[in-house]
Amino acid sequence: MKALRYIILLFIFTGFVGISSAQTEPGEFNLTDFAVAPQICGGCHVSNFEEWEGSMHAASNSDPFYQLTFSMASKATDGEVDTFCPRCHSPISYVTGTDSKIAMNRDIGNASENGVLCDFCHTVKSKTGLGNGQYILSPGNIKFGPWDDADSPFHGTQKSELHTKSDFCSICHYQTHFNNEVVIQSTFQEWLESPYFEDDTTCQDCHMTPGTGFTKNPGNSTSIGKEREHIWTHNTAGGNIFQTRIQSPKHKVLASGMLKAAAKLDVNSKMENNERILLDATISNVGAGHSIPTGSNALRQIWLEVKAIDKDGKVIYSSGELDNAGNIDPAATVYGSVYHDGSGQITMNEWEAASIFSDNRIKAGESVVQNYEINIPSDVNGPVIVSTRLLYRTAPQNLIDELFKNAAENVPVVEMAKQEETFGGTEGTPGFGVVYSVMAIIIIILMLRNRD
Repeated sequence: MKALRYIILLFIFTGFVGISSAQTEPGEFNLTDFAVAPQICGGCHVSNFEEWEGSMHAASNSDPFYQLTFSMASKATDGEVDTFCPRCHSPISYVTGTDSKIAMNRDIGNASENGVLCDFCHTVKSKTGLGNGQYILSPGNIKFGPWDDADSPFHGTQKSELHTKSDFCSICHYQTHFNNEVVIQSTFQEWLESPYFEDDTTCQDCHMTPGTGFTKNPGNSTSIGKEREHIWTHNTAGGNIFQTRIQSPKHKVLASGMLKAAAKLDVNSKMENNERILLDATISNVGAGHSIPTGSNALRQIWLEVKAIDKDGKVIYSSGELDNAGNIDPAATVYGSVYHDGSGQITMNEWEAASIFSDNRIKAGESVVQNYEINIPSDVNGPVIVSTRLLYRTAPQNLIDELFKNAAENVPVVEMAKQEETFGGTEGTPGFGVVYSVMAIIIIILMLRNRD
């Protein structure tokens, strides 16, 4: 099976998947070649349009975080990224040579501002290599999709095997730096190296179905379409829930559900001599076909928060909490990637990445263990409640503060999993220190009596 994987990798990297020819270039087409706006598609594909409209695909170009980051990168690189980022974030503007920087709103009437829209995905004819937007488009009346018997009164149809495979998603969900070989997004490669690849579980099986794993979705894609055993949804929910001004409430719920289904938290703990609590927390990647976190590797963060409090709410131990500025406790282990720039300094800016300094993300099907020792003060007012939470956020708060300046944009923190345990006596009983003191006095009295 490993040999097969390497053969597939070879084919992907050398561009033999699909038609081998040069990728679509900037300005190769006119905007009139993509005259079908998403609203028009939504006239027949009602549910697909509604799903897409609240998705990150629809917001891939109008997302304020992307726009601000793109502008910063453009200035820092003297425009080197101006035809790199839009390949995936605003592909229609890229292939038509129009300016993608104007899309700071949710007006989806102009195809060049629409991000990843219907008339992009369904005009992808083939690809020439792995990642970095190496697609070949064939705009026109023929729309490519998963069916060989689709019949539309509005446009022609053609079955595309590429659209049914994870290889389609690899077009954009794998990226290397625009002028070096540093991998800045590796989601497809992570899948290729996972048990999900072995089981032939595709990206579509998880991200284009109604629930948090593959769920049959019988129905039709239009009111006059054929009834099918399964219709792919277009929510394409993932772990990105920062875009609070863009995503619909439905898509936030879906993204949160995906995050909660991705990981399992198992906590084993014991108390020693009523003086300390030893805690082992195991984080397992049980529901993602790629590493967690994934995507923009240097931005996404997963970490454990462990907190012990007494019955009065007094914190006697804390690890992984956020401070008032939204910074994670520096002593906590944060799962993600760290880049070095050309001078060997840590950077979160993808365009500055010259090397990968570290990558401790949790691979699909694998687990990591963290150990904690919680010392119990002698004056603690028991019982002690220990809470362990696995947390996630899309980006560090300080980066968002820097980008948005005075605009208050709080990065949501998602609780992926939680376990809680109580140690010591029931509420109202003396603290551990008091118990020790009373027991010591009783022992001394008994010893004195025995002497008498």
